[in-house]
Amino acid sequence: MKKKLKCCIRLCDVVYIEFRFFHSLELFLFYFMELEYIDSFGDHIPWARQHPGDMINSLAFSSDNKLIASGDSSGRVVIFEIKQPRKYSSTPSVEFQCQIKAHSPSFDYMKSEMSEPQINGIDFIPSMSLNPMFVTCNSNEAKLWRLEKINKIIWQKNDENLPPTEFRLNHVYNPVLINSYHDLKMTYINDIICSHDQHSFITIDSNSLLLWDTERNIDPLILYSNNFKDPVLTACSIPNNHALSFEILIGDDSGMCRMLDMRQQAVKLTPSMYFKTYDFSFQNGVNGCNSISSLAFCQNSYSFVARTFGDLQIWDIRSPHKPLAAKQIQLFDQATMRELARTNALKDKFQTTMLSDGTVVSGLYTTDFVTWNHVDNELFNHRALSTKMIDVPPKPGRDFNHKVTCAASSNNNSLLSIASSGSLYFYQTQIN
Repeated sequence: MKKKLKCCIRLCDVVYIEFRFFHSLELFLFYFMELEYIDSFGDHIPWARQHPGDMINSLAFSSDNKLIASGDSSGRVVIFEIKQPRKYSSTPSVEFQCQIKAHSPSFDYMKSEMSEPQINGIDFIPSMSLNPMFVTCNSNEAKLWRLEKINKIIWQKNDENLPPTEFRLNHVYNPVLINSYHDLKMTYINDIICSHDQHSFITIDSNSLLLWDTERNIDPLILYSNNFKDPVLTACSIPNNHALSFEILIGDDSGMCRMLDMRQQAVKLTPSMYFKTYDFSFQNGVNGCNSISSLAFCQNSYSFVARTFGDLQIWDIRSPHKPLAAKQIQLFDQATMRELARTNALKDKFQTTMLSDGTVVSGLYTTDFVTWNHVDNELFNHRALSTKMIDVPPKPGRDFNHKVTCAASSNNNSLLSIASSGSLYFYQTQIN
């Protein structure tokens, strides 16, 4: 058996251990000194047999960090429960709870087109209720769901010699559809986000931002709208701090970010700040590379990260003239970039998250993702792999049908979830 060991002594670098037998990969184990692998789901399927409908497009943690929901291209939502360890030094565990067929393809007679079942956005309503609620959206409607917690008694194995006195009390979640939301003003819903007031959420479509009320059956409020000739809205985010929950950050496919202030007026807000990310892009020469793929606030609620196709930019809302830092994370040759522009892949969505220490986690193509700390400007490359994988994915940039679509972190930043095509990986983070 041929053994090869590669070690990097930097704190966050990856350590690869490969065991090869007759030139076939028998075991591939990797770990991080800062990212501890916990569990993974869906990675047992061979790389070549992964279906496009299984690609995960959205991730969201609940406010109490006990649940995480994922939505894929087939309209399915999968709920996982995170069980914290009893001992402080132990690692948490992740268990599958339920699966929901949240959205199905349907014909929209008003628009004369077929809606996509793909889950474009998912978010939990911030609440400490025993029956948590969350919202999902596809291209033309949003839905409100409630997870009803049901206790389930499981007896131990029956033994004729001993009475069945001991048992284990578990619980399951039963998903219930509460309401559906649709409006003729909406064009193509790109994302959805819940407000901190626990009874409203915001949908962002190509031309508008709509505020919906989950407790009253009323028409949505138009927070922001643009003309059809204006750039398409692509991303939205709100600060984590409740004191700044009146602010809404939106981005479009031209690379412009706008800050909206809901204290200004009730409807049709006027942007109070502009962030021109395209002026500081590393790839201005390629058409489509400036489209805002994802926006995420840091825990201090004053800084945020803007992700485009190949760049990451850190901005401070108190200094909107230039970014605090910028980093190029992926770039290909001109022929490849032109082909990606032709297939509109330059506007692919890469859900990005920002940890409490300012570290940014974002995905790339194949199974790669990066962590970037803009304070010391250190960028580390990682791969979402596990020992369950049957075959090894190709090198980065060789397959544009597979990518790390989503990166999400829990509110206390103790858990990091990575969605690599149709697989989901969980890591425990250790922030010094």
